[in-house]
Amino acid sequence: MQVTQLSDGRGWLNAPAAASLGRVDRAIGHPLQITEAGRSKAEQRAHYDRYMRYLRGGPWAPLAAAPGSSPHEFGNAIDTNERLVALLAGHGWSRPLKSEPWHFVYNPNNDNHRYDPAPAGEEEGDDMFTDRDRANLDKLAARMDDSVLPNFDVIKPQVFGTVERLDESVLPTLTVMRAQLDRIEAHVKRAAE
Repeated sequence: MQVTQLSDGRGWLNAPAAASLGRVDRAIGHPLQITEAGRSKAEQRAHYDRYMRYLRGGPWAPLAAAPGSSPHEFGNAIDTNERLVALLAGHGWSRPLKSEPWHFVYNPNNDNHRYDPAPAGEEEGDDMFTDRDRANLDKLAARMDDSVLPNFDVIKPQVFGTVERLDESVLPTLTVMRAQLDRIEAHVKRAAE
């Protein structure tokens, strides 16, 4: 999982969720207030233990998932007191728990803006490639003949069609892979020009 630190000390999220949050921030004109984002396994364990103590008669604690099962641990959840439900929903964030109106979980398949270009001067990072990767791609593109790109255009819809039919549990990973494939295609086309 690629972790992205959020601006303004708001914690971390996985890269697609952080990109979505950046688009939300731009839409509302300020950083969304977040009380909690990504959690380590130890932090999730502490939340879960507090919740279990509450269930046994201890002080109140919010619902907490068992370690290894919380979307916070995978950088796919935020807790916020801002109630921008419709805006967040358009950017792929939903509230799965009626008892926790502050808790939002990101699903890239529901993000209507995931393919929006970054505004001028704010190009999204290309953390996937190292300088060595870029050099190798340049070498590969220099050796490619014109027959490769038409074949790529034939293969791409087949790959994406397969992605749409797969089980939802792998779709977030495949969405990231789709974005990476788009980046590779753009890089190859630029290098071929």
